[in-house]
Amino acid sequence: MLKKVLFFIVLIVAAIFLAGCSSESPLGPVDPVKPDKVIPVSPADGSTVTGSLVTCSWNPAVNADAYDVYTGTTNPPAFITSTTLINYVDYPLSGTTRYWRVDSKNTTGSTISTTTGDVWSFIKS
Repeated sequence: MLKKVLFFIVLIVAAIFLAGCSSESPLGPVDPVKPDKVIPVSPADGSTVTGSLVTCSWNPAVNADAYDVYTGTTNPPAFITSTTLINYVDYPLSGTTRYWRVDSKNTTGSTISTTTGDVWSFIKS
């Protein structure tokens, strides 16, 4: 009888050990941490800019590993690209107001977590 009890104890311990060695969480897939909102650097909201191109830049958002960039002459602006950089070069026409927004993304894990940014604008003289 003692041998049977010891056998079942060893079997249970082995099952617990093997379950703990799994590469996945026993609670299911781990969702990524929601990233912080992007903070713009340049151009300042409502500013007037000159030159043939404008570099829109922002500070890296905590827990973000990618960014979706939106820009255009309408608000809300249209999606343009996804990037891992913290800037985007825009080629606005003179005399237009440009709207831009950057959403921060965390793509770690089985799903993507996105934080929608604010819309900023600048005037191209």
